[in-house]
Amino acid sequence: MHSDPLQQRWDENEQKAFQVRFPSRTPLQRRLLSWVEAPLQRLFLLDQLNQLVDEAGRRTSDGRPFADRFLSLMNISYEVVDEDRKRIPATGPVIAVAIIHSAGLRA
Repeated sequence: MHSDPLQQRWDENEQKAFQVRFPSRTPLQRRLLSWVEAPLQRLFLLDQLNQLVDEAGRRTSDGRPFADRFLSLMNISYEVVDEDRKRIPATGPVIAVAIIHSAGLRA
């Protein structure tokens, strides 16, 4: 059993983490929509994101949680002030607010 729920989901999920799939009710709808899905996946670089998810999932020997490995591969870092860290519950839901200081990430 995994202590990291994201790692467990990665291990159990055969589908790609990021993909474009439109619901369809008929084979004709499915075929027509599939022509749109592939270009959208390329436009949003979802294949590259899925490669990073796969790589983060394979790197289990470093002991870090899956999310930390994934963010590291994306060259994303974060900082939590000790005072704030103490207020994060060990279990249950959490709302996180991020302040982005990089102009390149603002859109």
